[in-house]
Amino acid sequence: MTDERPEQTQAPDNSWVGASDDLRQARLKHADRLATTYQELIQKQVEAISKFLLLVNAGGAATVLSAMAQGVEDDFRLALTFFVLGIAFVGLAMASSWWIYQSGSRAHASHFTRHVQGEIDWLDYMKAIQPEHWSFSRRLNERCANFIYWASFFLFLGGCIAGAFSIWCH
Repeated sequence: MTDERPEQTQAPDNSWVGASDDLRQARLKHADRLATTYQELIQKQVEAISKFLLLVNAGGAATVLSAMAQGVEDDFRLALTFFVLGIAFVGLAMASSWWIYQSGSRAHASHFTRHVQGEIDWLDYMKAIQPEHWSFSRRLNERCANFIYWASFFLFLGGCIAGAFSIWCH
């Protein structure tokens, strides 16, 4: 009876230094693609959401101001307040989203540099750029930006409701 054990192989070297030139080039391409995709997606979403919320809140504010200019007796100040706050919240959310985008880009570049310098291997680099490994302030800011965008949307709804009550209840 022969003792046939499968030949044990070494785990692959996931460091930058231990990688072949082809593997390094593939990793560079992957990192560049990831950074570009990340930047493009976030930028497009922030622009689309911001434009929508600015449009609906500004439209609501313009409608209320137009009604007030026509001498409508109803009190539209509460509705106008909701719409103006909605516009301000969009500005805050855009600033917060910019910070998330900037910090993500910097973190990606920093972790890739650490990989190239041999401080972390490829798998640690890939883990480090995942959202669950973001810094506390970046995760908190992401949650705040999401909250502010939603708040702007609900302020729009509140302005619509306040405007409707102003018309129907007087």
